[in-house]
Amino acid sequence: MRRQEAGGRRQKAGGRRQKAEGRRQEAGGRRQKAEGRRQEAGGRRQEAGGRRQKAGGEEVFKKQQSKISNLKSQISNLKSQISNLKSQISNLKSQISNLKSQISNLKSQIS
Repeated sequence: MRRQEAGGRRQKAGGRRQKAEGRRQEAGGRRQKAEGRRQEAGGRRQEAGGRRQKAGGEEVFKKQQSKISNLKSQISNLKSQISNLKSQISNLKSQISNLKSQISNLKSQIS
């Protein structure tokens, strides 16, 4: 009888040990699940950071394109100003030539 009781106690203790082991495994599974969620969140943060970098790069690119466009228009304006100045110089030269001929005519009239 005592042997049976001892065996029953051993079985009962073994059952408790198995139950405790099951709880430990369950807790480990929960820990792994939480770690997976943390890693997933980290990945999402990295992804968002990459998107922000990309957007920032696009913004810089747009600003550079705008600056280039402005510089091109400034160059075009300067070229037209140079062209205008050249024609003004040409006009002034012809006016000087006309004045010289007028002076020459006046001198010939005087003498």
